Amino acid sequence: MIRSRCKHCRQETAAIPYEAFTDVLAQVNQSGSSWQPELMEELPGAWVVDGVCLPCRQAMEQNPLYFTLNKWIQ
Repeated sequence: MIRSRCKHCRQETAAIPYEAFTDVLAQVNQSGSSWQPELMEELPGAWVVDGVCLPCRQAMEQNPLYFTLNKWIQ
């Protein structure tokens, strides 16, 4: 299972089976995009992809300087 979570607030945003993720990655690569997600294995068999959730994205759009910070929610 691969889980997606927000790198700022650490909220889980999605979870998909590993097989489905490889299908998505293959489709993206066929489209000509060069997207390489950063997969991290937290525990054996527990993979995580960091992203940005919608509330954090909205906060960053209202406060553009947040983009320069790695972790801004305390």
